[in-house]
Amino acid sequence: MASQINQNTIDATYPIAGQDNSSQGFRNNFSAIQTNFGYAYNEISSLQSNAIIRNQNNDLGGNTTITSGTFRTSRETIFAIGSVSGNIPLDYLNGSYQTITLTGSTVLTFNSFSGANGQQTRFRLEVTITDTSFTLTIPASVSINKDTIAGISGNTIYFSDPGTYIFEFATNNGGTSFHVSDLSRPRNEMQGNVSVVTSINNAAQAGITMTVTNVSGNAYGTITCDEIVTGNLTYDANGAVFSGNVEADWFIANSGYIGNIRTPSQTFITDLGTLNSLSVSGNANIGNLTVNGITDMCAGTVYGLQFVPNAAAASSTQIYSNVGTVIIAPNAVIASYTLTMPSTPMNGQIIKIAFANTITTLTHTTVGGQTLLGALTTAGVTTGGEWLYYDSVWYKTT
Repeated sequence: MASQINQNTIDATYPIAGQDNSSQGFRNNFSAIQTNFGYAYNEISSLQSNAIIRNQNNDLGGNTTITSGTFRTSRETIFAIGSVSGNIPLDYLNGSYQTITLTGSTVLTFNSFSGANGQQTRFRLEVTITDTSFTLTIPASVSINKDTIAGISGNTIYFSDPGTYIFEFATNNGGTSFHVSDLSRPRNEMQGNVSVVTSINNAAQAGITMTVTNVSGNAYGTITCDEIVTGNLTYDANGAVFSGNVEADWFIANSGYIGNIRTPSQTFITDLGTLNSLSVSGNANIGNLTVNGITDMCAGTVYGLQFVPNAAAASSTQIYSNVGTVIIAPNAVIASYTLTMPSTPMNGQIIKIAFANTITTLTHTTVGGQTLLGALTTAGVTTGGEWLYYDSVWYKTT
């Protein structure tokens, strides 16, 4: 403001030395001095009431606008609320940086923001968590950007680790609604959906790269999710190991499969090494199938072969339960041998028995209470036969 003090109303040359001077001149100067003192008093009093003064608190009343100011440094006072739990009011007039330590779950309310309607107002809250069972519930008016806060459910924030967390709250409508930001949580922990977009000038760019830190030549890290939807999944090392489930419309291995494939429904298996067990509840359309054991197919049975080379005299053979043909092949004529039928045959199972040389005395028997009809007592290249099993009885068919 311009000063009203006017030094030109005082005649600095009056009185004139060496002559009589009118007293009116004195009165005029005294009056001008008094007027200017009045101006000075009012202006100094106004400065003392309204000016910003160093080394003391200055209350600008909330309606002062500072334009084109340059600040070299600035500081905020810290208002320590202390250790709290339960329902806690947070008053903005206490300062724009406040701290609390939770000693139990705490519910906050915000006060003194209504006077800032139409102005951008923000404050920061530093929260110390000593026990992860303590929660912090923020007011319902905190509704903007809320769902990006890690560990939030509704308006209650849960903490996975003890520590110090800093949140910033901002409003431009006098506290009707607040925007919230998490300033201290690690950026690798977030809540909500994540969309990665690569575009230049509104045109999509090919390729999104996710890099896991390389440590001593190895890439470490884990990606855990319920579902991966992708056109191509590329891993540049020699293989990928999944300890959980992998779901896909198609699983294609160019070189082969190693390990176990277990599936309730498989449309098309193109290549397998060794299949130890296969259960087909419906129809199976199979080209060439080679089995060493027994396979049930379409209510019928197909059995493997049991070949006994170099059968020695006075020895014995137990026929396997999963074969359909048995060949006993002594190198020469032998005096005696024992041949026992399978211990756990299946109804409808047919076993053909043939011999490569003569056995003078053959003991042909069963186990487990089975009955053997037409048992052989001797064997030779022209003897042998075929037996059909049903309900504990072996019937000789040829």
